[in-house]
Amino acid sequence: MKKILCLLILLAVLGQAGCGQHSGKAVVIMQHPETMDFVDCKVDAWATPASYAKNAKCVEDLKNKGFVVWAER
Repeated sequence: MKKILCLLILLAVLGQAGCGQHSGKAVVIMQHPETMDFVDCKVDAWATPASYAKNAKCVEDLKNKGFVVWAER
């Protein structure tokens, strides 16, 4: 019985790790104003803080190349 209870608590704690709120958007669509090219920066399926940081770096790298934010979702 204790093993089942511990397992349920562990699953509940691990399940909450992916449910936190992040300030960034999961998908940022970037557009280059001269070439009109579109590029998406997306958070991976796990939505971890590291994937949001990677997404923010993608956006900053594209901004440095002249892209602008076209949409966020």
